[in-house]
Amino acid sequence: MNDDGAWAIEKALWLGGPERYEQSVDRDCVMVFPGIGAMEYDAIVEEVRQAPRWADVELSERRLSRPQAGLCVLAYKAAARREGDQVYGCWCSSTYRDTGGGWQLVQHQQTPL
Repeated sequence: MNDDGAWAIEKALWLGGPERYEQSVDRDCVMVFPGIGAMEYDAIVEEVRQAPRWADVELSERRLSRPQAGLCVLAYKAAARREGDQVYGCWCSSTYRDTGGGWQLVQHQQTPL
């Protein structure tokens, strides 16, 4: 996966529905959200099914690291908006691994601004 592909997957997860998560999120993934805490795969997908999706997101102050072959770490500032809501701002990190059959998200974390 090249750098542009990594950022494209990340943005698609912000904007996509449960199908996108089922395609791109590893079954061993752990996510940490403010006000919710740590979640694993089944709870993550269920939360995406229940929560209204983001209408738009801007990923800025982007950093990408490849600490070893088959691993990609993203860090960035997000400004996301749902229809009719104020902008939600947070710092994020996400880690992807190459499973041999594609790249899968194994970790995501958000810290509100």
